[in-house]
Amino acid sequence: MKETAKPYDVFLCFPYEARGLGGLVSMSLEEAGLKVFCPWSGERTPDARTVLVGSRAVVGVVISGEAVDPTLVIAIGAANSVGKPVFIITDDVETPNLPPYIASLRVYPQSRVDEMSDAVARVRRGGSRPGHRRVG
Repeated sequence: MKETAKPYDVFLCFPYEARGLGGLVSMSLEEAGLKVFCPWSGERTPDARTVLVGSRAVVGVVISGEAVDPTLVIAIGAANSVGKPVFIITDDVETPNLPPYIASLRVYPQSRVDEMSDAVARVRRGGSRPGHRRVG
């Protein structure tokens, strides 16, 4: 009997240029007990669309002054269409200048990545669903 792989808890999006911060976010999420889909991990993974549909939350990394990763834009739209929570980590500790569709989400500065990971873990455990608001 073939064993079915455990679904991913988190669909993590970040531009390749932000792979350092993306790796930090991925480690924090994993330390919170979450299974993370990371496009730059190098591991064999299922189709990204399948992971996005099956995940419980979307987490994106946004770098100040840079274009938003196109995969993140698609993931935000898909998540919003089904009421899936979206969390954003930004490299800027000050209030970054974000597009309105991202600024309305739960935005955390990178210094609060562990707090964000804990919030995602609460969603996985069926805790309160986060509202859309800026954190930090």
